[in-house]
Amino acid sequence: AHSLDNAFAAFDSQVEVPDGPIEVGGHSFAVRDTGLELAPFEESKVLGDILENLRGQFEKVMKRTGMDDESWFTLLEMFLVSVVDRRKIRVLEWVHLNTSEFPDNGDLQKLDLEICAAIAEMKQLLSICGCKCGKCFLKCILEKGHSSHHSCMGSHVCTYTCTYCVEEQECSGVVARDCNDLAGHEGPHDCKERSHTCGKPCDLSYGSSNCNVSCSYRIGHDGPHKCNSSQHMCKMTCSAPDCQNTCVVPVEFGEHTSHTCHLKFCLKKCCMDGCPRSCATEDHFHALQVNAKHFCENEHPCRMKCEEQGICEVITEMVKQTRSFHGKRATFEYDYTSEQNGVRKGCCLAVPPFKDKHDGAHTHTTRDNVVHFCDSRCQTCGYFCHLPMGHLGLHSTVHGNMRLTRFVAETKEIDLDDRQYTWGESGVAEMCMVHCKSRGRGHIHLIICPEHQGGVCTGKLYEGARHGTMRYGPDYNTPKDEMTHETYWRHIRFADPCTEEEQEEFALCNCYCRSDEHQLLGASGLSIGARKDDETNRSYCTERLWHAPIAKVGLFSQVCTGYVSSDGHHFSCDHTKNVPHHVVFVIDKSGSMSSSDIRPTFTKLQNHHNNRLGCVFEAILRFVRARRLTVADDTVSVVLFDTSAYAPIQLQDMDDDLLEKLSEDRQCSASGGTTYSAGIGVAETLIERGAKEPALQGKNPVIIFLSDGGNNGGHDPLYCVNKIKRKAPSAVFHTIMYGKDSTVEILKEMAKAGGGIFQLSLDEVQLARSFEDLALSLRTKTAALLQQQS
Repeated sequence: AHSLDNAFAAFDSQVEVPDGPIEVGGHSFAVRDTGLELAPFEESKVLGDILENLRGQFEKVMKRTGMDDESWFTLLEMFLVSVVDRRKIRVLEWVHLNTSEFPDNGDLQKLDLEICAAIAEMKQLLSICGCKCGKCFLKCILEKGHSSHHSCMGSHVCTYTCTYCVEEQECSGVVARDCNDLAGHEGPHDCKERSHTCGKPCDLSYGSSNCNVSCSYRIGHDGPHKCNSSQHMCKMTCSAPDCQNTCVVPVEFGEHTSHTCHLKFCLKKCCMDGCPRSCATEDHFHALQVNAKHFCENEHPCRMKCEEQGICEVITEMVKQTRSFHGKRATFEYDYTSEQNGVRKGCCLAVPPFKDKHDGAHTHTTRDNVVHFCDSRCQTCGYFCHLPMGHLGLHSTVHGNMRLTRFVAETKEIDLDDRQYTWGESGVAEMCMVHCKSRGRGHIHLIICPEHQGGVCTGKLYEGARHGTMRYGPDYNTPKDEMTHETYWRHIRFADPCTEEEQEEFALCNCYCRSDEHQLLGASGLSIGARKDDETNRSYCTERLWHAPIAKVGLFSQVCTGYVSSDGHHFSCDHTKNVPHHVVFVIDKSGSMSSSDIRPTFTKLQNHHNNRLGCVFEAILRFVRARRLTVADDTVSVVLFDTSAYAPIQLQDMDDDLLEKLSEDRQCSASGGTTYSAGIGVAETLIERGAKEPALQGKNPVIIFLSDGGNNGGHDPLYCVNKIKRKAPSAVFHTIMYGKDSTVEILKEMAKAGGGIFQLSLDEVQLARSFEDLALSLRTKTAALLQQQS
């Protein structure tokens, strides 16, 4: 920071702007500009104090004597103007000294104009009144336009010696006395004590503002009585609009209807927007003219905006802050990087004095090689193109948060990586190119179909665009067009911000093979932690996005490796064998399972379990036989539960001997209550053991849970299922309800949480079919293992 002593020094070099005395009318005033206050910047300061200080500096050289007050007043005015002009010169020189290395982009020109305007306003504020003092004949030296009585700021008493006494002193030797007249009076000085003059009332005192009241002629004079004022001024108020000064037309001239004061200039304010200065027209009655335009004598900054094509300056405010997104499904933090605004700068040209506009077009700089930037904005983030106006080719920008977008989708809930949205919510948490990377291979972009607004559907204009093939909410009734990644960026005419490698990936078909083998690749047991359908393990269609269906019979199918799906997608993978699983049966053996409303058909089961439980064992055997037709190395465990649980079969190969083991186990008899968590807990332990067995590596856990009644006691079954899913994300949990028990909702919720299916079996036939269907669901069905990402 600079002190007042070196305020006008260059910041870098400390070179000072010259300062020195002021020369006015042949007189030198040793008043330095440095530290001199010319405007009341502090609230405690008033303009009168500043003028009083400056007048004091002036009177050190030019004392006010009352003689020729007109010349003294004019010299004071010149002094005040010189003080302000010197300040203007020094400020401009200081600015130029500190900005010499700055580019000339028009801002410096506008700064000069603003400085000159401020100095001109300062000059007007330091103008002094000039009317007759209300108590004497000297001029008022208060600020122009003051609201108080006119004052010369003196004693109002003449300081000279009586002229008549001086004359008599030469003859008779009398002591000369001081003049007892008012300061600034005309004519001889009069002590008014020795009857030098007539003293009778002046004949013109009734209608004059400057009459000195008493007759100044010698005693016994002939003719009318007249004071020492050479001319008697009319005392009516000036006829000019808004003027309260007194008329100065001599009454000796006779009657007059237009009263004129001593001021020569118009009193109206300058008509230019924002200018506080007065009109400089040398016509006090200028305001009475028809269509009069009032201008001060200074240049004015043009208030118009630059009218060149494009944006004068693009301002990026780097906020780099973490904000919170509050959605209907989730609240999360995201990075908000910056805000960008295009600025159309103000015109840098000056409006000449006494004109209301300059010649030529408005421009923010006078440089010939100035660059105006493109005014196109990205339709998703709102960032301006950073290329020059009129550039060739696509627009280009750095991109930011997608604050101009909202989510639309086929379904209400939208999951994007670890973020959860609902359709209609803002896309502000996403960023243009990061969003495309997150959506990955074969993603598409949506726009409102132009046909909806009288235009042409983009599907008719571009390759890589088509009218919407799905209904996208929440505004289903608004038709939308679908575009590939490449076509979308070409459509909005912005350069693709993603890498060439990413662009090539986005252009490929996003249908992928749903074989279980891809889900198990890389699995290492219970601690894998990978999410279901991990994209790194997917086998995608080898064709480009929106390709024509490939025929299963033909040249392509004969020469290509892998397989062609029933809907025309080609995959390079080949699934000739089914994938083995670790199947865990969790079976209710509570007292209600002893009911003989259904009976098994196998003799071995009829001997010991001729009831519901026996039918379940028979259904398990049918499941085993169905699985062994397609895969031979499944592992099986069986958990039986009532209020407690145990596992008669643990981590064994799947074969027909299971029936022998179950039928001969005497603990298998149905009895007790129904506690779901008891059976699920044992199943969890078996899955954990299997994850550690080398022979079971790569075998996905599949739990098949059956009960004929509702849960009673124990831990929350949903919590238990979710616990298994957290430990083994690839595990699937199916549920079956046998009978007509009304408490089926909990089993439905358990299946949903476990990524499985719920089935209801009302008799032995449906029970057997339920198990067989689950066995078949574990087979690889090539024609059904396709899913298109949204």
